[in-house]
Amino acid sequence: MKMIVDGCNGIYIPKLFAERVESTCTGWRLGDLTITGLDDERMEENLVALRQGPRAPDYWEAWDEMVNALSFHNVAGCRMTLYPDGDLFLMSEDDVLMELDG
Repeated sequence: MKMIVDGCNGIYIPKLFAERVESTCTGWRLGDLTITGLDDERMEENLVALRQGPRAPDYWEAWDEMVNALSFHNVAGCRMTLYPDGDLFLMSEDDVLMELDG
């Protein structure tokens, strides 16, 4: 599990996440991770709402959709998902299995 936004940012966690996502010629990225799960138009709409902050009318709906839909892939093919638990984490499938076993 990797923390990507500190929980001390409270209601601004989604905004800070959105500010770190980049659109490149090869798709959506978060650092060295490729992002999949939403089409380009929907991804852009959600990012616009999140970057406006928690007063935007669609902020929480956009965040909920992103948390439930997005997958992150590294160059080795490891798939991760967003896991908000105080802090915002990226959780790999291996982390999920360890949580179930624990």
